[in-house]
Amino acid sequence: MFLHELNHYKRKDIITKAFGLIINAIHWFNPIIYILLREIDRYCEYSIDEKGVDYMNIEDRKYYGDTILTLIDNSIVGRNTLTTSMGSSGKELKTRLENMVYFFRISRKKQIVSLFVVILILLSGFITACSILPNNDSLVVYIKEDGLYYSYLNGKGETKVHDGNGFEYPLISSSGNYIAYTKDGSLFIYSVKDESYEIIDDGIEHYYRSYDWIDDTSIVYGSNEKPGFTVYNVLSKEKKTHSEDYYYTGLMASNNKVYASRQNRWTTAEGEFWSNDGIVEIDLNNYDENKKQFSTNIIIEGIRSTDEMMGYNPVVWDISADGRYIYIMEKPASASLSSDVIGIGIYDVKEKTHTKLTGIDTLSYKNHLAINPSAHMIGLIEGAGRDMFVNKKVVLLNINQDKSYNSIEVTDEDLVTMTPSFTLDGKKLLYSATEAVNPKTLGDYNQIYNEWEKQSYSIYEYNLDSSQVKKITEGDNFDFMPISISNDEILFIRYKGNDYYSLIKLVNGRENIVADNIIFSGGKDNQPFGYYGHIDTERGMDVFISK
Repeated sequence: MFLHELNHYKRKDIITKAFGLIINAIHWFNPIIYILLREIDRYCEYSIDEKGVDYMNIEDRKYYGDTILTLIDNSIVGRNTLTTSMGSSGKELKTRLENMVYFFRISRKKQIVSLFVVILILLSGFITACSILPNNDSLVVYIKEDGLYYSYLNGKGETKVHDGNGFEYPLISSSGNYIAYTKDGSLFIYSVKDESYEIIDDGIEHYYRSYDWIDDTSIVYGSNEKPGFTVYNVLSKEKKTHSEDYYYTGLMASNNKVYASRQNRWTTAEGEFWSNDGIVEIDLNNYDENKKQFSTNIIIEGIRSTDEMMGYNPVVWDISADGRYIYIMEKPASASLSSDVIGIGIYDVKEKTHTKLTGIDTLSYKNHLAINPSAHMIGLIEGAGRDMFVNKKVVLLNINQDKSYNSIEVTDEDLVTMTPSFTLDGKKLLYSATEAVNPKTLGDYNQIYNEWEKQSYSIYEYNLDSSQVKKITEGDNFDFMPISISNDEILFIRYKGNDYYSLIKLVNGRENIVADNIIFSGGKDNQPFGYYGHIDTERGMDVFISK
């Protein structure tokens, strides 16, 4: 008895039992846990028996078994959960006694063979696990003249997703396993693992982006040809359609909710018309199978234009990582006016309040706004006027709990800036800047753009703690859209000329080209940055950063 219990103590079996109880408390609902705990008890006793009789002869082993039989009644009656009790059923007791009497030590050869088998099992399990785990490599998807491509940021090479042209809005799923994109108005989804794509639907026309990933395997999208929207699951191929007469666009998902602009369209003898009813919150957890509708609620109402007043078209700009704050493009219902100036607003999902930030003029470009991942702060390109070569400066807005804000001007007046973004830790703001054009020299726009395009744009870094500015890239290059991918690595785009770009990774001052000769849709009249010097990078590229 002493030898038996001493071996329990030396092997810390009481700790194993206590740990099993904790696991059982957490997974009380799982029947497999109860089976595993019972098996742990059983094999724990078998192991101690084998240890005890290792050097006994057959007579001593029989005496050892008789001792267990003598004590078994008391053990069953007085069993406690935290003890390594010898109480057991008759069948298990018989097995224990047989193991004691007929136990023999495993030979060295069999131990080596067993170890080899265990290693093979572990390796096969590891390989299987790797084949089903989500993709954890950072990657970027982009457009070239002959197709859509993606590359891993660790230098694994380039893979073609789809041949041809007419691609827009590539968007990588939350774990990097799928890429959604449109080609000539049709929505496709590409599986990174299977290296294959499937067509999902047609009639996708973008007013901002018309779809968003809900998670790694589900996407929500709207169609320009038919009202409502659809939720599609890549694995099950199931489609849940929201059927009604409204059209949905600019969809963005967060925490199993979707926020989108809802449009009302109608036709008269004078032509086709539409109005923005406002921004709608869609609850994906609430679906009526009979009506074929999700629960929807207008959180910010639009205003239709009349002869007496101009209307109001709010659009979802971006959503904070925790889903708490929705940033709103406060747009007037005039295409011409909204191209020159808009405001910015915040919708607090928790408090259900909408606040317009006064005194801020900006433009309705996706890459004009950056959200700090670790604080209620945004970086913004401030400045009215659609021309990107004047009056555009970077500001930081530190937003208070009551939605008032403190503004910090990051750049000087003689610089024009674009494409702000925060580092992953939220401690630095990255942006692109060059010398501003003197408005008094404005004359021939084509000549201005040609000269502006030749100017050197550099990537800068602003430290939020020290307020120090550091120039990251040097030379006469046109560099923009910096993206932090690790503590010491950033991506940025360099314009090469003739509508071609390079995607470059900068590591401790050393540049490496990730992808070359990429292109962006959205240009006009052979101007690579659009007619007013802006390029909508979201239309042509997306980056997935592994956590």
